[in-house]
Amino acid sequence: FAMPVRRPLYWSDAEADLGTVGLYSGIVDALADLPLTLDEDGAPAPKVLTLSPAARDLHVAEHNRLTDEATTASPDLAAACSKLRATALRLAGLVHLVRLVTLEPGIDPERIDLSSMESAWALTWWFKGEAEKVLDLIVESDDDAAERNLIRWIQGAGGRCTLRDVCKGVRTYRKNPEAAQAALDRL
Repeated sequence: FAMPVRRPLYWSDAEADLGTVGLYSGIVDALADLPLTLDEDGAPAPKVLTLSPAARDLHVAEHNRLTDEATTASPDLAAACSKLRATALRLAGLVHLVRLVTLEPGIDPERIDLSSMESAWALTWWFKGEAEKVLDLIVESDDDAAERNLIRWIQGAGGRCTLRDVCKGVRTYRKNPEAAQAALDRL
């Protein structure tokens, strides 16, 4: 789930900074070069990472907080929360490995620390917020959709507009200033 704020994307001849591209490529290459863990038959096997006590305490607290929120959520959001609880640990592992391959000092290769877990849960809560926005769209009424589109249009116009601006700029209200004024009044 992701529903970022809509912004106009204008053409640009600018290219990505070569230093940034190099850093990103280096991280991806270093992750790909991590040695595989092999089982007794020589087949690839999962690498087990442990949690530091502080990382575990944070994970348990956030896991339970997400569980509590899911109990009062809609069935669809509760299902998303169920998946996000497992996602947090996967993200913690990813953050840990990126910190490891970027040679951040003090990283224990075998143990996920508090910093990695904090980052993982920050991402997890962001994904939950995005899931809420997407699920709200699925169940919104036509009136709610029209209001959301008007708000988005006003934001895109710099946050301020007149009735005339709305009538000229928003197709729904082009020949209906009374409806446009009513919609603005509801905001």
